Amino acid sequence: MTVSHKMTLVIILISICNYSDLLCWGFGFSRNDIQFQSKKAEFIKGVKSVANKEYNELHVQGPFHFENIVIKNRFFGQGKVTGKGLICNKLEGQGSFKVENVQAETINRMGLFSVQKLTVSSDATFQGKVTIVDGTLKNVFILASRSIFKSSYIDGNISIKKSNDKHGRIQTLELKDGTVVSGDVIFEQAGDVYLYNGSEIKGKVVNGTIIKKQ
Repeated sequence: MTVSHKMTLVIILISICNYSDLLCWGFGFSRNDIQFQSKKAEFIKGVKSVANKEYNELHVQGPFHFENIVIKNRFFGQGKVTGKGLICNKLEGQGSFKVENVQAETINRMGLFSVQKLTVSSDATFQGKVTIVDGTLKNVFILASRSIFKSSYIDGNISIKKSNDKHGRIQTLELKDGTVVSGDVIFEQAGDVYLYNGSEIKGKVVNGTIIKKQ
């Protein structure tokens, strides 16, 4: 390579570096911000317990326990998940999920789902038994034989999908302790709604029977 070629290469490299700095300055990022945003998902396999952590994206497999974690994008949990204090964008996965204090943009979970203090700002989809206490949700889609909401507010519809239960059990939705559904409750196949303790459905019940309980 000639001297002139080497000089040209150096000038190009300097220009690229300066251009990246200009982009950082122009869009209000620092180099550290860009490095963080480029990080890939973290994978955890096997028994693990974490506390006070922040991730860009997290995938776990196996028994997993946490306290106070923030996940900027997707949290995919496979296997038993327990803990307290979760903020994430997308909450997904399969297996048992028993947690307190959850905030998420969307949920798509398969398996037992039991959460106390839940806030979901967009759609939530569940396949498996659902128990939610003190929840605030938008539209909810459920494929399960039994679903329970206590002291919760659903700002939209609850849609119960046909379960094809081999035992022929009727699908049930239990609304307890003043739970309010602002929209409709829609069963794909005939089901029952158990209405407890001043709970209310402001819309219609489609393909279902309301059974009032004390």
